Amino acid sequence: MRLIILDINMPEMDGIELLRHLHSIKYNGQLVICSASHSSSTESAQTLAQAYGLSVDGFIRKPITKDKLDKVFEPILAHAGQLLSA
Repeated sequence: MRLIILDINMPEMDGIELLRHLHSIKYNGQLVICSASHSSSTESAQTLAQAYGLSVDGFIRKPITKDKLDKVFEPILAHAGQLLSA
């Protein structure tokens, strides 16, 4: 199982550029977007990722807390457990 937590506001490469790169290398793992940005920015990033065929499995608004991580990762880990037991 591959999972990337992508902050759309990174210092050297922005998240949109990384989405393009993931598309170009045919990344087929899961993706969780995280940001402190306004929701329209994150919605645009999610729409672009889906247009590239990337699997967006959640969103975490910064600041990140344990409760937010638990909420996003619970269904992802449950799905991974189902795959392992199949």
